[in-house]
Amino acid sequence: MRGRGAAAGQPGARMAIVLPATQVPAAVLEKYKALYPAGTVQTWRARPAQADSIYLADFVVEGQRHRAKFRKDGDLIGIHRFHRAAATLPAPVMEAAMAAHAGYRFSWAREWVPQGGTPKHYVVHLRKRGATARVVLNEEGKPVGDAEVPAESTTDAE
Repeated sequence: MRGRGAAAGQPGARMAIVLPATQVPAAVLEKYKALYPAGTVQTWRARPAQADSIYLADFVVEGQRHRAKFRKDGDLIGIHRFHRAAATLPAPVMEAAMAAHAGYRFSWAREWVPQGGTPKHYVVHLRKRGATARVVLNEEGKPVGDAEVPAESTTDAE
């Protein structure tokens, strides 16, 4: 195991550790295989410092990078889809992000799709010379406040 985090309650405690697939619970592996038979897992991670361990599968399907979040019993929490091209995002999301940050260019985005499919949101990362910006929007391009972003939708090492 290669650690990247800290003890619970310390800075970095939310960081996950990299695991070999042999250390991932069978229920998690089975659920992943059932949901994403065409997916290729690049890395398994775990957040053991949390009260109920969370397992993360970084994988690729049809060339698009994803991160699935599971509870140790195999229950799917949700999926992150990573976008490297602005054209892969809904038009209202890109239009609102660019309008909110004139002069910035698209860098990348992360789409959160919780189990059940809604409410989904997008974290759009923008850049311009010497500066970066981040905006969180719903599918209609409306800003999503911190209180509306579920804690389980956060990801390690964006």
